[in-house]
Amino acid sequence: MARLILMRGLPASGKSTAARQEQARIREAGLYGLVVSRDAIRDMLGCDWAGGRESEDVVTAVQTAAVRAALRAGVDAVVDDTNLPYVRHGELVDPIDRWLDVAHECGATVLVSDMSNAADVEECIRRDALRPLPVPGGPIYGCQVGEAVIRRMAENL
Repeated sequence: MARLILMRGLPASGKSTAARQEQARIREAGLYGLVVSRDAIRDMLGCDWAGGRESEDVVTAVQTAAVRAALRAGVDAVVDDTNLPYVRHGELVDPIDRWLDVAHECGATVLVSDMSNAADVEECIRRDALRPLPVPGGPIYGCQVGEAVIRRMAENL
């Protein structure tokens, strides 16, 4: 049975590093594991964070399709998003709920790796500052998100 492994935590808390480490453990077991990253998908689509709701909806559709395809093929999928609760239209939304539905429809088990305690807010800000600044029209995977974004996300923890 395929597994859907969800990372959860602030930017720069170590989610992507942990996702790649999990992928390596899966490969060492002789299996396949797919790391699915919203930032990597944004880069593939030529989008950036400022693309607005329409481009984010496209990123979500592509990401969900990739995860479904992997799980249905018996491949573990590791999602390295923040997966933090957020407010949309005045209501609190937990992205984990959507992934639980996807896993259920694909017959996969779900593991959540909560990185919330892996690094405190100040450490995440420090790590983020070491990342390169995003360049307009350039890739955004692994780039800074900024202190204000991290602090805003931390409020929803």
